[in-house]
Amino acid sequence: MEVTTPDLARARAQAAPDCVESQVDAAYACEAAGLQGQALDYYRRAAALGVPESQALPFALQFGSALAHSGLWLEAAQHLQRAAERWPEHRGLKCYLALTLHQLGHGAAAMGELLGVVLSLSDVAGDLMPHAWDLAGWEAELLMDAITEEEAP
Repeated sequence: MEVTTPDLARARAQAAPDCVESQVDAAYACEAAGLQGQALDYYRRAAALGVPESQALPFALQFGSALAHSGLWLEAAQHLQRAAERWPEHRGLKCYLALTLHQLGHGAAAMGELLGVVLSLSDVAGDLMPHAWDLAGWEAELLMDAITEEEAP
């Protein structure tokens, strides 16, 4: 990804509205400049065009983060939940999802997500290994409180 100014990135995106790379660049440039509302417009355009697989994971994480930073908590949680299901081993997605769930008042689901991240580290944190089975039970119970798309307004 080329680092560029928001003005230049927006001009490129407007000149090539069907170019997903231009929309992604504009989203990233606007977000880096603190122009969240504009960034979301470009994120949505890029998503509608179809982000290439090679960029899909970082794009999903950045888009979800931008939604959360814009206070669009439910949309962020739904987006991050789909991303976490697509890339279940990505701990960063699960951490962002947990923070978003917490903001929505789903403390148990947030704790469950974070506990899952902690358990995924049990192979490097030897002191967790003897307790992994018990903690996994807690994780499952906490995740029962997870939000679903059916709860959306």
